[in-house]
Amino acid sequence: MKKSFIAAAIAFTMATTVVAEPRTFYSEIICNSDNRIAFDLVEKKHGEMAMAMGRAILKDARTKKIHKVDMVLALNVETNTYTIIGVFEDGTGCILVTGMDFARYVKKDSI
Repeated sequence: MKKSFIAAAIAFTMATTVVAEPRTFYSEIICNSDNRIAFDLVEKKHGEMAMAMGRAILKDARTKKIHKVDMVLALNVETNTYTIIGVFEDGTGCILVTGMDFARYVKKDSI
């Protein structure tokens, strides 16, 4: 019985440790030296228009280099699709993320 309790305690400790570990995503983003290509793509192909902007910081998971980018949120209000485009200091435009079901934030009890 004592061994079972110790094993369960160790398993619980290991399980909670794994959940708490930070995640590093190695992902590929589409970039073009002319940032207008990204904006034209989302506007012409998906009907998304630039709606909001801000600054973002990205860390290259491979090289660990920090990049400061201008971030633009493009949105199609009819289909609720969206794209976030990053424009790097050298003018390179990258599609950072695309998505669907864009909506205003509503706080949920489970968060």
